[in-house]
Amino acid sequence: MIRDPSFFPFRTSFLQFSSGRLERIEIVVHRYSGRGNLVGYLMTDARGPGSVITAVSFSVPRSSDPFEAELVSANVKDQPLIRSSKHYWLVLETADPIKDNVFWWRVENQPETTIAIRYSKSEPWHMNGAYGAMLRMYGESIR
Repeated sequence: MIRDPSFFPFRTSFLQFSSGRLERIEIVVHRYSGRGNLVGYLMTDARGPGSVITAVSFSVPRSSDPFEAELVSANVKDQPLIRSSKHYWLVLETADPIKDNVFWWRVENQPETTIAIRYSKSEPWHMNGAYGAMLRMYGESIR
């Protein structure tokens, strides 16, 4: 069952060179507290996060250095078709939004992403400025 994600959403404005089956997602995150279990939801774009396409799980190890982040990856079991020249959202949600404290690491000179936040499912997404959040998506190209 895929839950309706509410926390830590980031829009990824990536355009692929070709359409393909999504096999793996990599992100760079920093865990300050909690267990470090994240669920990532790949979602359609509806002027904010839309429908859930697929969900993946990330395990984020605790970092001993507050200025370092971890590269974590998740395999995509159902390998959905991702189309070129479409925008998507990747939404990250912690297992416990009170105890888990995980941040998507932002670095200068990374491609722009837009942060969108909502505090309850009944309110709209609030868009915020551009940041550089590392996200990589891997898969098999389809022509």
